[in-house]
Amino acid sequence: MKIKISTIHAVLVYLLVFFSTTYISYNPIKYFLLVVVAMMIASNIKILSRNTYRGLNVGIAFFCLATLIVSYINRNGYTDRNPFLAAIVFTATLVEFVLTVEMFCQREEMQNLIKVFYRMTLLVVIATDFLILFTTIHLQYGGNVFLVGTKFQVVYMHFYLISFFIADKNVRLRTVRESSLNNAILVLFFIMTMTISIEVGAATGIVGTVALLLFLWLNEKNIGLFLSGKIFFVALMASLLFVVFVEVILSNSVVTYVITQLLGKDVTLSFRTLIYSMLPNIMKGHWLWGFGYGTGYEVLMRHGIVDAQNGVFDWIQQIGIFGTVLLVMWLCIAMKRPKNDYKINCSDVRSLTALIYVFVSLATVEITFSSDFLAAVVLLYGIKMQRIQEGEILK
Repeated sequence: MKIKISTIHAVLVYLLVFFSTTYISYNPIKYFLLVVVAMMIASNIKILSRNTYRGLNVGIAFFCLATLIVSYINRNGYTDRNPFLAAIVFTATLVEFVLTVEMFCQREEMQNLIKVFYRMTLLVVIATDFLILFTTIHLQYGGNVFLVGTKFQVVYMHFYLISFFIADKNVRLRTVRESSLNNAILVLFFIMTMTISIEVGAATGIVGTVALLLFLWLNEKNIGLFLSGKIFFVALMASLLFVVFVEVILSNSVVTYVITQLLGKDVTLSFRTLIYSMLPNIMKGHWLWGFGYGTGYEVLMRHGIVDAQNGVFDWIQQIGIFGTVLLVMWLCIAMKRPKNDYKINCSDVRSLTALIYVFVSLATVEITFSSDFLAAVVLLYGIKMQRIQEGEILK
């Protein structure tokens, strides 16, 4: 059986963006993938010269430039990593993913890209779950490091599996089809996600699973509401403002009951309230430019904190308000509805939109805006653009 070059390209990009492991030294592999994917993109430069995604590309270009500038400014004073070198790898990865999506979109092969991503994620999830449930290898790493990283990354990989499955198989939650196989598989994936969340002790996974189901359900009738740059901006700001108003929110009796009784957590959200109170002092003198890309752990550990425990604030800590504003701008551009105001109501659009909003919701208390999240936003943008090109407007 002959394997298409585009399929190989999709597999390599997946391994570059969505997969990583702490069980082996993965950085050399990632550098190799960066070079190979760059060569594959260069061989298709004629296709890219015809692209019509100038607005998004300009936004991402400014964001990448800002990330490189602030990381260069902060390049000294760290022992764990050089933020400038880390920023080069990050921005190169993001740019290569953007160009890959645009290539597949131009060739009307976005569905093939989704199919590859689904199958790769399924393999990764099966391997991860097997190692957790039937081996003790994670105990060699203190019991909290798994094939794909932390317990949160394990859960997030399951979220991607559900989203990519729906996108690939065109599953509709509100419709009972003559063939219920895909519906049964989807239920199985939700059960797997909930089970593994409990197994690894990730309350965020339980909340996120319920939220994903809710957003998927709402999206089938209200996709136009969520495909809005303004609504997405409000969601991001609400996620950030949680840091400011956390004490007021946690003083609500209903919220306290859910946290302590249903989730079994303490009312400080595992000391997040203490962390949030320390962040303003830590950021003194660094609000504009941050500390540099990838410096969160080293900077915050000097104050006894692992991370900022908030997605948007994590970016402020790394690239400052300057870079974060540019990040929010291009994310909102990518999330907005097309200018022609078509209602694109397709399973792939719905599932990725739901996934993105789940990550925004979880970003109130976790770090969810990593490179794979940014890739998911770009992927959604590419799918929307191809749907418009095809004229596949479903009501």
